[in-house]
Amino acid sequence: MVLAVLLTIFTTILIAMAQVLWKIGLEKIGGFYINTQTVFQNIIRIGFSLYILSGLVMYVIATVVFLFLLNQYPISLVVPLSSISFIFTMIAGIIIFKEQVNYINWIGAAIILIGVFLITKK
Repeated sequence: MVLAVLLTIFTTILIAMAQVLWKIGLEKIGGFYINTQTVFQNIIRIGFSLYILSGLVMYVIATVVFLFLLNQYPISLVVPLSSISFIFTMIAGIIIFKEQVNYINWIGAAIILIGVFLITKK
């Protein structure tokens, strides 16, 4: 059980880091736009962004670990535990992107933490 919790935390941290890298990468390349004239250009710009590629590698590693977790532990434990990635990304948004988070978001984060605590209790 402890291994499941630790590996899930590791996975969710990797996912949060990957998403942060994707956002930084998109900001650095000037965003992502969808229209018929720029789709190919966007794919090229994204494909050559070190931030986007690094995030993709992290996401792949997280997915492999998550598949291991799903194979070894009940899905009713692993998937709810992975919800803490929302908290990690919220904290990253505050620290890295200087986003404002209102009290409703903090209440939601507290509910997630309470839920994770209850799920891991036997």
